[in-house]
Amino acid sequence: MPNRGIALVITLTLMILLTVIAVGLLTLSSISLRAPNQSRALDTARQNARIALMLAIGELQRHAGQDQRITATADIAGATNGLPLPAPPPFNDKSINNLAKGLSALQPGTRYWTGVFANRDGPTSIFTKTPSPTIVHWLVSGNTTTYPKSNPSICPSDPTYAVGRDGAVRHTTQAVVLVGKNSVGDGPANVDRYVAVPLVNVFGKDSAKPAGRFAWWVGDEGVKAKINGDNSFFLVSDGSRSGFL
Repeated sequence: MPNRGIALVITLTLMILLTVIAVGLLTLSSISLRAPNQSRALDTARQNARIALMLAIGELQRHAGQDQRITATADIAGATNGLPLPAPPPFNDKSINNLAKGLSALQPGTRYWTGVFANRDGPTSIFTKTPSPTIVHWLVSGNTTTYPKSNPSICPSDPTYAVGRDGAVRHTTQAVVLVGKNSVGDGPANVDRYVAVPLVNVFGKDSAKPAGRFAWWVGDEGVKAKINGDNSFFLVSDGSRSGFL
């Protein structure tokens, strides 16, 4: 009986083959289930980023669109020697009419917030008195304002948005670093140049738990100098002659 037991061998072989096929199908199904979740998370992140961009543009147009408005960074009130404003409150927060301009102390991470300022008095006052500027809005996410009745709800002095010496914010659920070591350099000496702003929660229609977050910041291009301009625009003189490079 040389063929005795062949049925058992074939049965065991088929069972092993079926087991391998079953495990493979389970693995494939789990990958197929994870793929939509990852795609959904990516789509959600992109939608949140789009919302942030639209809100940033809208707030910029809303608060800085008028010709009478001006923008400046939070550290505009520098020291008398021209150096950047330190942590204490500004030295010159009062106008010539002894009215507060709305400037505040700074935190590492809020120095480059962009503020929108307006004339505290009516338009016709420019012919009769020196303007007294007042803060209208800080162009960062999560901020609200009831100008001209009161100041913005979020100010650069708030320690919630301070960046530590390690380059990170302490309150990670309330703030995020948008400009960090990959933009302005690593190390404690560069932390003061970082930009941290409030995080805004996005909720689903049927959930009390945030489905995502977004943040945005409007940088003031008016305080930057262009270093890659055409040399022909620079006039030079050596005392005996002058001309364009």
